[in-house]
Amino acid sequence: MNVSILRIGVVQPNASGYAAGAAIVSVQRLTDGRVGRLAQGWSQQKPVTVTGDAHDVRFTTFALPGDGYYSASLRRPRGSDLTRECYVGSQQTWDEIIRLKDSPHEFLSWEFFAGNLPAAKVVPSFARDDGDSMNETLYRSDTSDRNAGPMRFSSKTTRSSRRGGIGRGIQRIVPSAPVSHQASFPVVKAAVFRSGVSPWDMGHDRLEAIVRFKNLPSTADFSSWRSDRNEAHALWEYPVPEFDEALLWIPSPDAQPHSAKELERYPRWLAFENGRNVDIVSVPWGWWGGRRSAQEEIRFMYDRSLQRRSTPGALSSLTMTLFDHRWFGLLQFLGSGRLIEAGEIYDDTPERALFEKLEAPLPAVAGAIVLVSRVDSVELQEWDDWLANLSHWFPQIPDGPILLGCRALQRAQSGDDVETAFRHLKLGMARGLPFFSASIRMLASALAQLGGNFSPEAPDLYARVAALASHADPSQPFTVLRFGR
Repeated sequence: MNVSILRIGVVQPNASGYAAGAAIVSVQRLTDGRVGRLAQGWSQQKPVTVTGDAHDVRFTTFALPGDGYYSASLRRPRGSDLTRECYVGSQQTWDEIIRLKDSPHEFLSWEFFAGNLPAAKVVPSFARDDGDSMNETLYRSDTSDRNAGPMRFSSKTTRSSRRGGIGRGIQRIVPSAPVSHQASFPVVKAAVFRSGVSPWDMGHDRLEAIVRFKNLPSTADFSSWRSDRNEAHALWEYPVPEFDEALLWIPSPDAQPHSAKELERYPRWLAFENGRNVDIVSVPWGWWGGRRSAQEEIRFMYDRSLQRRSTPGALSSLTMTLFDHRWFGLLQFLGSGRLIEAGEIYDDTPERALFEKLEAPLPAVAGAIVLVSRVDSVELQEWDDWLANLSHWFPQIPDGPILLGCRALQRAQSGDDVETAFRHLKLGMARGLPFFSASIRMLASALAQLGGNFSPEAPDLYARVAALASHADPSQPFTVLRFGR
């Protein structure tokens, strides 16, 4: 049967590759084919793929109930919705391509799409406009002595990025002048939690009593900031583990302890120190396993113009972005707080990720967060057993038992059920800090729900979690903790 078809494509100029389901499109019928006659409330929502190449648009198809005027509203992880209107004739196929604004920073297009940087180019007050803003500068993070003062750089051109993603073919000019104090970039180190203390106490205790900061390997190519010299935003590049290395970082039931060399090269936590401020970041090195494509990577963006605010929940100046073709959009919705309203549109993606946990356990955790957050039934779901297996099979992942405890508390019908949920929550805390910031928030909510009437231990645990949660950046999917010293 011939029907009217509307195909929606979305382009983010200069973005590398594509991101499936990175935005939500809602199509609504405004009128039928007869001018002035209102349609009878037809609407439909679907996830849409966003691509960086206008010549390789990936369309999402809507089978329409008939001819007429239609509106198409695009919802991104952050920012206001964009709406287009068009007329689709009887038995016609109409292609509507939504071309988004260009990013003011050519190498930060996906961050711009996700709403993690401003629409206008920001020039910090310390920048000097020398008329050569197209040149790009490489700033090396001083990993030897954080008190050594400004670095001086040799006057030479460094080679382009060795990876196939960001920066291919871009020349980097290294100035001989020192970087001013205001223009400094964070020193990047490994953050290692001391033995005998709990990382959950970072919200109460002195930071140095909980964490040691260690230098990264001295390979210069792996510790560099890249930025236009007159821009406020910079990108820190670090190579994602290749196939053999990545296999070591997939949390698995039979995983062996990592060697000191492996831990040194890919630390579980990174610290970005800038003056008295430090951001401690959970880095999911084993996200892809051996399935990563050339354009998928982990990126660290630093905003030099954003003043650190003491208000809880304020955006950090350090943003980590994991770009995965399948998961980028959902992760950004997770960080933006719009997950619930968009979650149902992703069909079985979270369930499929949880089911495939042996291949990629960290995406399975993301799927579990979505499922536990949006479920409104206490009835046993098909994925409840998968959630239990995620908790039991991967002892390196604190999020597993935390999410299992939250789900058990949702379904609790007796005191014994509540006690079981509490045991899961405590087990998650004993494993360490979660990969995902949502797990911290959900843990705090569950402990608050238990309260002192259930157990005298619950209020103390809640106080520790709540204190740490006040340092967590809620706008980022993975755990990013901000401290001032």
